[in-house]
Amino acid sequence: MKSVICFFILFNLIHINSSSQINSEMNRQLLFSEKQWDIKKSNEKEGPGNNYFGLHHRNVTIDKKGHLHLRSFYRKSHWYCAEVINKEYTGYGIYEFYIENRLNNFNHGSVLGLFLYNEDYDPYFNEIDIEVSKWCEPNNKNTQYVVQDHPHRPTKHRFVTPEKCKFTVHRIEFRADTIHFRSFCCTNQSFNDPVEYAAMSYKTNNILLTEAVKIRMNLWTVQDCIQPKHKQHVTIHKVVHLQSFNK
Repeated sequence: MKSVICFFILFNLIHINSSSQINSEMNRQLLFSEKQWDIKKSNEKEGPGNNYFGLHHRNVTIDKKGHLHLRSFYRKSHWYCAEVINKEYTGYGIYEFYIENRLNNFNHGSVLGLFLYNEDYDPYFNEIDIEVSKWCEPNNKNTQYVVQDHPHRPTKHRFVTPEKCKFTVHRIEFRADTIHFRSFCCTNQSFNDPVEYAAMSYKTNNILLTEAVKIRMNLWTVQDCIQPKHKQHVTIHKVVHLQSFNK
């Protein structure tokens, strides 16, 4: 009788632990920059780039200083990439991303996305992006602002983040009728003495963009032009939602 009871206790413990582990894997979350984030996980390849996301524990990590690390790398014939999604919807306001990386040295098939997005709407109509990539062209400009508020004509502004800039701040000012982008090069990890090196203002059509958005960040690969040895790593010090607007 005791052996039967022990068996059932052991079975229940295994079942509970297994369920907890599964739930934890399905809903991996982290606290970063005083915000709760979901870690995107895909058991099948998916966009962007037809990659796996979040399957390796090193894709998304937080260090002792509280900095976020996104990594993409090639393992066992597949690319493993990273994406985090703010759990809360935000609205009009100023958003800033503090990045530590020499973005001009990015692999030409790697893409860093810093963006505002609402997944409840058509993905091509409702996105505000800052993207770092050379898009498979080694001599391409390495950064772009993108507003996707039209089904066929996304608005883009491409520019170069200077090689000397290891510490950069990227700002999105999101209003109902306009979107302002600005990028700054800073002197050190305290992000002192910011010097603006790129900017764009865009008047929206205010038809397809919705106020309710989530902050998202990802690091992924364009597989057609990248070699397995070309792993990529980005450090994000913080993300700030500075100010909210009514319109």
